[in-house]
Amino acid sequence: MAFNSKINTIFIPGEVNCAASAADHFTWKVAHPMVVHRVEFVASLLFAADQTSAVVSLDFTNTVDSVARAEKATITLAEAVAVGATTEPSSFTPFFVQDTDILHFEHKTQAADSGTAAGKGYFILYYESIPDSGGVA
Repeated sequence: MAFNSKINTIFIPGEVNCAASAADHFTWKVAHPMVVHRVEFVASLLFAADQTSAVVSLDFTNTVDSVARAEKATITLAEAVAVGATTEPSSFTPFFVQDTDILHFEHKTQAADSGTAAGKGYFILYYESIPDSGGVA
């Protein structure tokens, strides 16, 4: 029996420098309906943040129904997160995204350290594409 998974994985483009000022890192205007199942953050540079932990988040803007931007996941990156370590939000509820809706991958809180603050990494998104329900002509 073959296993057929419909979950896709994507690394969001660009490395997030969590020692830099907070800002939106990447904004994705979705081109097809999907269900977002999970988001993670994988460290590519050791985190040094003994005063303030870095925080990243996934936000969502529902443009189809004109609903304002809402935070869907928050990930706190504690001191000494090792290279290659994956951090997930403490809680997450999968959600539906329609085409033209927007996903915002945000660097929310800058890491602060008594020495040299450091910490970089990438967002990973797990999602399932929803086929178009349009009829065939």
